[in-house]
Amino acid sequence: MWLLSWVPGQGTGQHDHGRSSGVLTVLEGTLTERTERATRALTGGAQRVFAPGYVHEVVNDTLEPAVSLHVYFPGLTEMPMHAAPYCEGRAVTA
Repeated sequence: MWLLSWVPGQGTGQHDHGRSSGVLTVLEGTLTERTERATRALTGGAQRVFAPGYVHEVVNDTLEPAVSLHVYFPGLTEMPMHAAPYCEGRAVTA
């Protein structure tokens, strides 16, 4: 379980979670999730659930800090990075 704070402009880069499944919950602020298919604004209370091999990027695109909770099973032991960032996808509401 990870509790993360995000300053404006902070992001993960494009990655997956190895053999772990997980859930990301935004506790405060707004985060943007980019995948190959879409770009989603995640506001307080929004959740994203993902399986092994799910590739995404999470970033705080706002001017305010954000906080999120991440839970992984099995526990996160790797986070492979992927080379090319996604282009701006179509906007999708959370």
